[in-house]
Amino acid sequence: MERVIEMRKIPKILVATTIYDKKHYAFPKWWKAVKELSYPSYGVLIVDNTADNGNYARKLRRIIGNKGKVIHAERKKNSRDTLSYCQNIIRQKVIDEDYDYWMSIESDIVPPSDTIQRLLQWGQPVVGGLYEIGHDVKRLCVFLRHDKGNGTVGTRLITAKEDEEIRKTKGLIKIHGCGIGCALIRRDILERFPFWTDERFDNKHSDVYFYMDLDNNKIPVYVDTTIFCEHYNSDWGKVEDR
Repeated sequence: MERVIEMRKIPKILVATTIYDKKHYAFPKWWKAVKELSYPSYGVLIVDNTADNGNYARKLRRIIGNKGKVIHAERKKNSRDTLSYCQNIIRQKVIDEDYDYWMSIESDIVPPSDTIQRLLQWGQPVVGGLYEIGHDVKRLCVFLRHDKGNGTVGTRLITAKEDEEIRKTKGLIKIHGCGIGCALIRRDILERFPFWTDERFDNKHSDVYFYMDLDNNKIPVYVDTTIFCEHYNSDWGKVEDR
């Protein structure tokens, strides 16, 4: 595969995530992994949307000190709107401060230390690593396109058979989408496509619609199957709604 020449000799990377206080159980693992990333230099941004007048954001600032920035964002009418709003804060930070890429590492994801270099090497507009979807669910979080005419918005989680085949593959594969848990997204893609959700559709999270927008505009998305991240997701049935 022909690789794209980098925008800079050393691309400027923003490692960023959204978070709220119910995810703090995973934050020490996340922060340790982020500090141990072996890429030479990168910025760190945490966007907190806890409904507590900024108390949790202040706690995070004390933890990370001068090694990153924490923003407290207002909550919107529901969790999906809140999440897309926070993702767009990150998106705007990339654009306004001239970053080349957003390295999205969600607050309950722990990637290998060399993840940024390994994803950068492919020179693709969007490329991610693998992780399992969540609490007691061993299926990989990779989106593929539904068959036309089945009444869905256009994405689904992979089947058990597809999951098995992807795990056997070692290298870069083209997919419909790879979630936002571990994804390197190039600046020009963020400039063109904001994050959004709309309850008039089937109320999926913003990453689903983001990848649909890319697919509709014929922008390829890849996943590096040699990169596997730990996912410390909670049992959403046992925590209060965001």
